[in-house]
Amino acid sequence: MAVSSAGEKPDWLTPNQYWQGIRLQVARKYRKAHPGTGWKLVGHALGFRREDYLARLYRERSGAEASTR
Repeated sequence: MAVSSAGEKPDWLTPNQYWQGIRLQVARKYRKAHPGTGWKLVGHALGFRREDYLARLYRERSGAEASTR
């Protein structure tokens, strides 16, 4: 396993896995600072709806492309 410097994406992770890891790290720090907070609440507090946003964006784009063809 190659060791990557801070801020550099490890090449064996997909972008989704990379961001998921960062989200988990941030959520863990948040939970340490705010004990008794549920995971769902943490996710909403930190605004982690990225996957939903990307999926919607992709659907809209593919739908737009299909209608123009």
